[in-house]
Amino acid sequence: MALISPTRPSQRCRSSWGSTPANIRLIPTTMETEFALFPALLRETVVADVEARLVPLFVCATVGTTSMTAVDPLKPVADVAGEIPMWLHVEAGSACICPEFRHYLDGVERADSLSLSPHKWLISYLVLLPVGPEIMLAGQGLEG
Repeated sequence: MALISPTRPSQRCRSSWGSTPANIRLIPTTMETEFALFPALLRETVVADVEARLVPLFVCATVGTTSMTAVDPLKPVADVAGEIPMWLHVEAGSACICPEFRHYLDGVERADSLSLSPHKWLISYLVLLPVGPEIMLAGQGLEG
């Protein structure tokens, strides 16, 4: 059994560890929590699953979802994941490298794994530093 919120890129997350949809517990998020995973509901779900003789083993927290920009509170989620214990995976956006957004990563050091997706920013931007302008002109069929 895995724990994951429906607002997450669950297909990508579950494909990284080979699960099927039947093994995933969807934990709802709400506008009141800005679509972030609510640690009390996570804990309640984990306790109920353990009492039902299920084995929670994985939590996927997200820092900056594509659709809602939701940021899960990593420290409280890590607290819940550590109680069972469960594997805590964090999917983080590339913006976290910026100093003004680094606080969203507070608690990431407690994660068992971390993935970053730079393609979301790098796909539409390219920084190319050629040795000289000739190579750029030649690549376009132009002469300098």
